[in-house]
Formats: sequence, C-alpha cells, structure tokens
Amino acid sequence: MAIWALILFLCAFQHIQEVLGDFGLQFQFYRYSNPSDRNFNGNCCDFWCDSCDTLFKSLCLRNGGTSHSETGHCIQSTVANPGRIGGSSTSVNFRGRIGSTPNPFDYTRSGSIPQAGFQLYLEVWDDDTFSSDDLIDRIVLDVPIHPLSGVSRTVSGVFNRVSLVLSYTLSCRLNYYGSDCSVLCIPYNDDTNGHYTCNSTTGARICRDGWQNVDNYCKDVACHLVCQSPGGECTPNGVCTCSPGWSGNQCEVPQCIEGCDPPGGYCIEPYQCSCHNNWNGSLCNESSCTVNCSSMGGQCLVPDECTCLAGYTGPACEIDLLPCDHQMPCLKEGNCSHVGSDGAYVCSCPVGYTGTNCEVDIDECGPEPCYNNGTCIEGEPGSFNCICPIGWTGDSCEDEIDYCESNPCINNGTCSSLATGHYCNCTTDMK
Repeated sequence: MAIWALILFLCAFQHIQEVLGDFGLQFQFYRYSNPSDRNFNGNCCDFWCDSCDTLFKSLCLRNGGTSHSETGHCIQSTVANPGRIGGSSTSVNFRGRIGSTPNPFDYTRSGSIPQAGFQLYLEVWDDDTFSSDDLIDRIVLDVPIHPLSGVSRTVSGVFNRVSLVLSYTLSCRLNYYGSDCSVLCIPYNDDTNGHYTCNSTTGARICRDGWQNVDNYCKDVACHLVCQSPGGECTPNGVCTCSPGWSGNQCEVPQCIEGCDPPGGYCIEPYQCSCHNNWNGSLCNESSCTVNCSSMGGQCLVPDECTCLAGYTGPACEIDLLPCDHQMPCLKEGNCSHVGSDGAYVCSCPVGYTGTNCEVDIDECGPEPCYNNGTCIEGEPGSFNCICPIGWTGDSCEDEIDYCESNPCINNGTCSSLATGHYCNCTTDMK
C-alpha cells in the first residue's frame, strides 16, 4: 500500500514541478509530536492500548477560506500520501523526507496569488493492520496571500492531539513581484529592451546609472550626460532645456547671427558669425576663389572649387556641352544643331554663306559666271549680276543680240546684224 502511495505522489509532484508558475509555495517540516499518544477522541489507538502507528494521508493544499472542520477539498495535483512516519514514536524529527514524500513540499502555479490565499491540509491516522485505521487528528494551516520568506509556525491539530513544527515560504517566481506576484519585471541592459533593474518588492522599473525615463523603459540617456553646458540645463524631471540663443536636442547648437552663411560661417557663441578659411564678409558669404573658374560656365561658390552651371564641364567649367543654347554660334541666322554629347555642333548656313559658323560670305563672282567678257557684280547674298558688253545679253551674257530680229529693214531691204547694231542692204531702186 505504501509503495502505491509513493508512486501516486511522485506522479503528482512531477506534474507540479513541470508547471512553471508565477509564484511558489514551499513547506519545510521539522517536527511532529503526539504527546498523549491517543486518537482524536482521546481513546487508545489500539485494542491493547499500544502506541499509535502514525500514518500521514492527504498532504495537500486547499483554497484559503475552507472551513477547518471540513475534510478533503484538496487542490488537484497537490495531494501526496507520505505513508507511515516514525513507527510507534510519539515524536518524529524530519529531514529530507516526510515518509515517502520529499521535504520540503513544493507547489508552483501560474497567475497571481488568489485573494483567498491557501491552506496546508494533513490528515494523521493510526495505521492498523487488522482493523480500520483510526483518525488521530487533522492539521490545517492558513497561509496569507502576501509573499513571505521562512515563516516558522507550530500548528496544533483540529482536535488538539498533535502538533507540527514547520516553516513556509510564499515567493514570486523569477521576474514576478508585488503582493500577489502579478507584476512582471525582467531587468535589461541593452538599447532594444531598455536599461533598468527591478524593485525587489514591488517590481517597479529602476533606471540604471546613466539612463532615465522609466515610462520608456529607461532608453533615454540621462539628461546630465547629454545636456551640454553652457547652452542647456536639466530640469528636475530630466528634460534638457535650452538657454536663449541655443538649440538642439542637447542644447549644443548656438544660434548664429541671422544670415550667417552655413558653408562659410559658424559660431561658438550665440549671435556671432566667424568665417572659415577663404571666406569673407560680415556674414561669411563671400568666397575667396583661387582657381581659374570660367566666367561663362562656372561659379566659385566655395573656396578653391569651381561649380559648373548646367551644360558646362571641365576643371574650370570651360567646356560648353550645349553651345547652340548658350552661345548661338551660327551667324547670319544659320541653324545650330548639337552633335553627340561632347559639345560638338554643326551650322546649317543660309544661301550665300558658308564656314563653321556661317561667317564666310560666298563670292558668287569668283567662278566668273559672266561670259563674253561680261563684268560680274555681286548682288544680294547668293546672287550676282552680269554687265554684258555691246552685242551680248542674258543673265550670264551668254546670248548674242540679233539686231535684225525686229526686221528693221523696209522695202525689201536685207538686214545684216553687226556687233553693235544692224545694216540694211537696200534694193537698187531704194536708198
């Protein structure tokens, strides 16, 4: 019978240990005594009035508030039957076991401690071999809800026949705090989770040295470490407030005089403007340029550096990549077209002009377009006029004049066309 009791308790105890609770309740038994060596009604435990053979049954936890006169009502999975203890002795000292049950007796549970608390419950019997067991006493101990450590008690039985000296500890599981172990606080010291420890009683977060703002899990660097003097001052609640003329999260930025140019000017005190090297002017907005910067395509915005305008390149911004847009190089209303992306271009020249930029007026008389010793005179661009010698006509003096074409001779006279006019050869009877 004792072996089965041991097996059942070990199964139950193993189940308890596997449940990770938010709090734990532990009992340590020290001494049991039955000074009268009688059962609950004062009678001898055996017919021959031998000493009681002590047997522990139903060692368990009950919900607080259960009447001491009631039996049972054990919380599931907390019941153990330690079996016989101490033989026929009226007094037993406990060490590592309570009969077959480990000493201390542990209980863990998830969630907060119930408001009603707990009761330790134990039935003490006389173990009879040839008759029914006799009840000696019942022990009931009320355990309050607040975590306590190492509370020692001497508990008398309900019938005042026995007593049990024990201690108990009601403690929160690791990282749980508060009067009912309902406050979870896990200490951290990293930028992701925060930099804080936990109050050992309440579980309230406590910022580590150098960190502040509990509401933000102490992720803010302590004000006194970042709030810079003389521009900032920490308030009692850890906020860095800036003095007039200072700004920035740490009040580290002095406000320069209005208009102080950022590339060329700076200030180490409010309302000043100090110039960097190669910058001049009251607002440090005038750069001293030592490079040859093309006046057409570049600007010296910062010292020793040529900043090219759109469409220009080169060390001094001297290369015009869009000459048709910027320079309009084609003269005489010639049409400009870009060729490639390196700044090359071609000009389509109007009639009468040629050259890279249509700068050459074509000499239309150069090819000697006038024939028969005609004289060439240039006209409008792309045209010429010929002054023909006597006897020739046409745009290029290519046509010989026929003075007889108009039939100038009358009365049957015969016309001969000469170089400068005509001759009429008249009949004999005409002059």
